[in-house]
Amino acid sequence: VVFARRPGTYALVIDCAAGQIAHHISPPAGMQFNGHGAFAYGGAVLATSQQRASDSAGFIGLWDAADTYTYMGHFPSQGIGPHEVLLMPDGESIVVANGGIATDPADRSKLNIATMRPNLAYLSLAGTALDIVELPIELAQNSIRHLALGRNGQTAFAMQWEGDLALDVPLLGLHQRGKPPILAQTPISEAGLMRGYAGSVAFSGAADEIAITSPKGGRVQRFDPSGAFVAALARADICGLAPRPGGYLASDGFGGLVALGKSSGNLGATPLGKSTLAWDNHILALPQDHQTG
Repeated sequence: VVFARRPGTYALVIDCAAGQIAHHISPPAGMQFNGHGAFAYGGAVLATSQQRASDSAGFIGLWDAADTYTYMGHFPSQGIGPHEVLLMPDGESIVVANGGIATDPADRSKLNIATMRPNLAYLSLAGTALDIVELPIELAQNSIRHLALGRNGQTAFAMQWEGDLALDVPLLGLHQRGKPPILAQTPISEAGLMRGYAGSVAFSGAADEIAITSPKGGRVQRFDPSGAFVAALARADICGLAPRPGGYLASDGFGGLVALGKSSGNLGATPLGKSTLAWDNHILALPQDHQTG
């Protein structure tokens, strides 16, 4: 399923084997999709991040994938402007990145930067709030946008700073339910190089490391599961990031696909190919049993 890139009013269910659009779905009147979704109940239900256009109040929509994606209803996401949503390993709950930013429904201008309050919300599939994690007040302008899941349900969350870019703020957070979040710090040599923007986040193929990318800064930063900085790599307009054996798969806005192999001191990039297409923000890694080659 692909969603309108910005808050939009359509999503396409694509049959990749046939190369055809199987379904075209739209949110209820007054709602907007926010770019992400996750399947639950073995693929029978699609959960989508969406917001009410009038005030950006967040909701999780539920769609019956077994019945031509009939809309089943929605429940609050427990925040403003939800973005990525992932199914937790228990199969019975989701984690939602509530970005905290209210936007104008016509032109997407940001309306509440001075008062925004992002959070990481864990919700049951019935809509019950299980855990709500907020950042310290001095980081209230750090919009939580993208998510990745590691071992034992550890959640990695990537952030985009809406405050003064002269300030060096963490752009990666790590969280385990029942514990306080860890905000990853970088050495002074990395200060400002991400330009306050993490576009994608992923665990490595072995799930023993986490990386974030910045297309604005042209940079990849790597961390261990404790949040300690490991290394960085410069690559223009890099954003898409997914697990790959031995490290990561990454894409850039110039059509490049690269394998990022990790070692203790550096992050080597091996070109895999170049397309005439300009890759957008994200890559999805398919489970091994879904891969054919």
